Amino acid sequence: MWDWSLFWKQLLERDAIRAAEATISAAIVGQLIGVTLGILLGAVGASRRRWPRRVVDAYVRVFRGTPLLLQILAFYIVPSEYGIQLPVFVAGALALGMNEAAYLSEVVRSGLMSVDRGQREAAQVLGMSSAQVLLWVTLPQAARVMIPPMGNAFNAMLKTTSLLGFISYEELLRHANLVLDTVYRPFEIFAVITVYYLAMTTAWGLVQSRLERYFRVGGSAPVARRRPMPRLAEV
Repeated sequence: MWDWSLFWKQLLERDAIRAAEATISAAIVGQLIGVTLGILLGAVGASRRRWPRRVVDAYVRVFRGTPLLLQILAFYIVPSEYGIQLPVFVAGALALGMNEAAYLSEVVRSGLMSVDRGQREAAQVLGMSSAQVLLWVTLPQAARVMIPPMGNAFNAMLKTTSLLGFISYEELLRHANLVLDTVYRPFEIFAVITVYYLAMTTAWGLVQSRLERYFRVGGSAPVARRRPMPRLAEV
């Protein structure tokens, strides 16, 4: 029989809240790593130079072609073989982020390529460096293309953190398994975890909708208008 008292007790348990916080923390840090590295890889992948593109292709092939769980275990175990013991949070966030970057790099590359080439060339004629063109011209306009898939990727990241339990990081699913060792009520315990996951993904869905409206998906990018332009070199 369903035990409501146990359900509410576990839902409001401090350890469950800490596990939810740990899940969110790992997802945020992993996504920040993934977005940052993904932008770098995407920018290189959109360049005309052959060898940098091949390096990016090799990176993407490795991280897309192997299981994420294997990558998490590798980031945690391999450094210890050389006397470097990474904290489980660091190892897990790095693995999540570097794996995410392999997928986001294509999102970034597609977004950058969607910007009219003539605008980039015009900015260079005005004296802007390649970095300035990327920061002030290309990325603000590409953002409206990149925000939706990046938002969906973070939604998935919140759930993918459950794999970190394999290296003893106490996220939500590992917390549930630890509770089941002492209180074997799987329906109530997993219902609690389900509520937490649904709350997180629903909240993020609302944030993502606001972000997409802010960047006016399909229209003009407000960032390009609101940011002050850097001083251009004289021509």
